[in-house]
Amino acid sequence: MLQLRERSVPLWRFLAVGTAVLSVALSSGIDAQAATNSQTNLGPIPVGAVSAPMTLDCSNLSSTATSYATSHGLCPLTSNGPVPDNTQKGNCGTSSLYIVDAGGGRAKFLESALSSLGNIVYVHHHVNWTNWSLHTNGSVDGNTWWNNIYWSNADYANTNSGYVTASQNGWVLLWWGGTCDFIPTSDGIGIG
Repeated sequence: MLQLRERSVPLWRFLAVGTAVLSVALSSGIDAQAATNSQTNLGPIPVGAVSAPMTLDCSNLSSTATSYATSHGLCPLTSNGPVPDNTQKGNCGTSSLYIVDAGGGRAKFLESALSSLGNIVYVHHHVNWTNWSLHTNGSVDGNTWWNNIYWSNADYANTNSGYVTASQNGWVLLWWGGTCDFIPTSDGIGIG
């Protein structure tokens, strides 16, 4: 489960960005759901990409984010707290991973996330890869400030030739303070 105090980015940055984004949205009269629904060009998710739902972490919300989530039916409250088991499965959108043979023993990892609950303002992603032919492994990761419902990224790794698989995990911070965890996705391809 996500706990902001354990992340490598200071909490004050999330609060400052969240406050600024919320101030702009409220002062300009923007309806976040209407803005989200009006998006039509979400960017390319490669054909063959492996996608999985993201989950909303209802257990680590600020009081403001909890109010937003409960008022929108995202984290219904019971006498025991948010349900079910502090996580709503698949209610945040999707995350995707696709591997491309970049040639010369290099793999290109195409990562993406699409939020169904409003703009993503911060992304943390991590990809572990294994070359099964050579019994080697490694990882690529990143942290990115963002402001859109769709995030995409490309990472490269010198995996050497062989059959390479990869698995992605991570999380996104939404404009209203909610966090969505990636359900791990994996893909595999022969690298030349």
